[in-house]
Amino acid sequence: MAAEQQDLWGAALAGLGKLWPNLIGALLSLKFQPAGSTFLQRAFSGAGGVGISYLFGPAAVELTGARTEGMAMAIGGVLAMFGLLVCGELARAIREIPLGPLLGGAIRGLLKRVGLGDGT
Repeated sequence: MAAEQQDLWGAALAGLGKLWPNLIGALLSLKFQPAGSTFLQRAFSGAGGVGISYLFGPAAVELTGARTEGMAMAIGGVLAMFGLLVCGELARAIREIPLGPLLGGAIRGLLKRVGLGDGT
C-alpha cells in the first residue's frame, strides 16, 4: 500500500513538473488581460492558456527541433501566453455577441420546421 501511494505521489509530481512552465507563462500573461476582466474570466483564460500549452507544446517542441529541456520549457511558456490571450479574446467576443436575436431567430426557424409554431 505504501509503495502504491509513493508511486501515485511520484506520478503526480512528474505531471506537475511538466505543467509548471505553462502555469508560469499563463500567470505572466494575466497582467495583460483587459482591466474590466472578472476573476472568472481571468481563471478561464488562465486555464485555457495552460491547456493549449499542454496540448500543443509537445508538437511545437518536435516541430522546432528543440533539444534541451530549457528550450522545451520556454516553448511551453510562450504557448501558454499565446493561449491565454486567445482564450481572453474568445471570452470577450462571446460577451459582445448579441445572442438574443441570433438564438431567437434560430429557435423560431426550428419550431417552424418541426411544425410546433407559426414561426412568428
